Amino acid sequence: MYGNKGLVYSPRRVLTRIDVVIVETNPLRVRQLVDAISIEEHIWISGIATTKQEVRHCMEAASCHVVLIDSNLEGSQTTSNTMIKEIRHRFSEAACMLLIDHPGIDAILEAVRNGAEHVILLHHLNELGDAIRTAAAGRTYIDGDISAELIRELQLQSLTPTERKVFALREQGLKTAEIADRLVTSYYTVRNHVKSLNRKLRAKG
Repeated sequence: MYGNKGLVYSPRRVLTRIDVVIVETNPLRVRQLVDAISIEEHIWISGIATTKQEVRHCMEAASCHVVLIDSNLEGSQTTSNTMIKEIRHRFSEAACMLLIDHPGIDAILEAVRNGAEHVILLHHLNELGDAIRTAAAGRTYIDGDISAELIRELQLQSLTPTERKVFALREQGLKTAEIADRLVTSYYTVRNHVKSLNRKLRAKG
C-alpha cells in the first residue's frame, strides 16, 4: 500500500486515511497514478484492478472510499461504464471518479448517468490528491476544464426538441423572425420558445 498516515476532516466523518482502488489496464498509467498518489498525505492505495472480478475482490478485501476508473480500459472485456454500474450497485458507499484522457462530453455524461460522481482529466494528475479528498468528503469534483461545458450540456438536455432547434438557430446568428421562417411557425411562438429556453439556461433574453 502507498500513502502517509494523517487525519482528514469531512462534513460526515473523520478519516484516519482515505483508501483508494485503481481500475486501470495500462501499466504506464498505473505507474503514473501510483506516483501521483504516493506523495499525498492521508491517501492509500488499497488495490489495483483490471477486471470486474478483481475490482470486487479488492473492495471486499479492504475498505475503499474512492475508486479511480479509467474511461478507456484498453484490452478489457468490461467497459468503464459497466465497472461503474457494478460498483454503484455493490459498493454504494464508495465514490466513483472517472479518469478521462479527452474531455468528450457525451462520454462523461454517460458515465455520470451510470453513477460516476467525479471526473478528472488525466493530464491534471497534479490535482488528483485534492480531487480524491473532495470525493472522500462527500462533495462532487468535476475538473475545471470541463465543468462549464458539462453544466451547459446538462442544461441543454432540459430543453424540449423545439427549444433545442431554436437554440441552435440562435447560435448560428438568426433573428427571431428568421427562425420563425425557418421553422414555419409564428414570430410569437418562437419568442415564447426563446423566453423559455433563456429561463432554463439562465441566460439573458
